[in-house]
Amino acid sequence: MVSKRKYILFIFMVLLLAMIAVWVVKILNGSVPYVDQWTRDLVAQMDETVFYTIARWLTELGSSTFLIPFVIIIALFLWWKYYDWLPPIIFAGGTLGTHLLNQLIKGLVERERPSILIAANAEGHSFPSGHAMISIVCYGLLAILLQHC
Repeated sequence: MVSKRKYILFIFMVLLLAMIAVWVVKILNGSVPYVDQWTRDLVAQMDETVFYTIARWLTELGSSTFLIPFVIIIALFLWWKYYDWLPPIIFAGGTLGTHLLNQLIKGLVERERPSILIAANAEGHSFPSGHAMISIVCYGLLAILLQHC
């Protein structure tokens, strides 16, 4: 017998996957998803605000300039903490693997980056967000590995 919690989780996952599928089809057909349209004007108005400054600073935590030395330092720390190579390999390999997967998906989708703010100085394709995707995996793996320290 399937518990009610598992049934609800299953329904949620099916709806989430359906929503992702719809967005991917829209993007592949050159249609901009509604969320992009809703947020475009809002983001353009936030240039030079405190919120924008904080958001840009947080964005840097997902940049390669920050993440490459961070991953190396944390991998060495994990090796020292566990005195085992598996945790740092999982951490660094997972982060690198996510970067490679991100590049593969960007190459397949080839969605152009909207030019909302020139100050953001972003290059390449926009979907999926490398800052978001790689950061989630990097910091998520770190949280899981540190939980077992």
